[in-house]
Amino acid sequence: MRHQKAIVLEATHGKAKYFTSTLWMEGSKLMEKGYLSLDEDVISIFADTGTNQMYGAEYYQIPRSDRLQYGIYYHLQYHHEGPHLAPQTGIDKLHFNLNTAIGQGDNAYFIINVSNVREFVFELHACAEMLWDIKSFSKEEYMKRYCTVFGNSAAEMHEIINRYYSCLPELAVSCLKKDLPKYFNYDYTNRAPTVKNFVLKEGNILTHGREIISAFHTPLRDNLYPEYYTELVKAVPLYEEIVDRLTEISLSLPERVKKHITCKWLLYAKTLLCIYRWYVCLYDAKQFCDRMDSVRMIYALQSACSSLEEYLRYRTCAEYGEFSGWFRGDTKMNVKQCLMDTCKLLGQVPAFL
Repeated sequence: MRHQKAIVLEATHGKAKYFTSTLWMEGSKLMEKGYLSLDEDVISIFADTGTNQMYGAEYYQIPRSDRLQYGIYYHLQYHHEGPHLAPQTGIDKLHFNLNTAIGQGDNAYFIINVSNVREFVFELHACAEMLWDIKSFSKEEYMKRYCTVFGNSAAEMHEIINRYYSCLPELAVSCLKKDLPKYFNYDYTNRAPTVKNFVLKEGNILTHGREIISAFHTPLRDNLYPEYYTELVKAVPLYEEIVDRLTEISLSLPERVKKHITCKWLLYAKTLLCIYRWYVCLYDAKQFCDRMDSVRMIYALQSACSSLEEYLRYRTCAEYGEFSGWFRGDTKMNVKQCLMDTCKLLGQVPAFL
């Protein structure tokens, strides 16, 4: 670590003033076990894990030193697990993690991984207010200020946005042992019982769905496929209701506000709903395939394809003006490829593409 710092100082002719080290994966473990120590002018940066966006065991176990400074690297977006296409962190989880960090004195530095920005503005704004003055931040006041744009529908939008987050499907924290790679050192206990911990985000779901497709004609290996299925079956009708209510509200609003709801909350809810349905239908199809029930297998696969086609059609509502072609770079979640691979199980090519 000191050698790396010396290289930077040499390359910048001694002008470099700020140094950080993000303690993640092996960095956390080495620090926790006492094998790694940092110079006083290097800020130790703790990170959440993208899977559940919570701090792990090492965050609470690594002793702090009065000589050193500490900061946070937090994921509002995570490459593989999501969120990516829709916000799924929520103000409650943000507040818990930021409040914990500030209470611990880990406030010398903060960096947030947000990727697209556009999909996360609602949470980003709240995050900025918390970091500016977390003691005076109020979720209710923040929501009220945001919802004033919806006029007479403000109270209902307030309630629906809360419901959008509260209905996110969640697995038991113990399932993290099965989901996380072994090099993560997490104690798997929920330190915030009022916060959703292991939320099934669209990235998790799409990854598990791709694995089902690749093993469609062979036994599924031991993973969380049935657990995902159980929670997503329950989530589908909840998000159908949210989509219906948002659609109804949008009809009575001025065009500009209607566009805002459509390209934000309605698109987000529709995104999650379509991906949830896709996974449920795909899992059903796999079970029918295993039982050699070809009729119901084909119907389930067709329904899975229809769900992704519905999403891909609907999301074009957000591609206008300066956002024209916004989703052309969707190679992380790659929904079009998921649709293509699902159709291939039927020996078809999607007409949508």
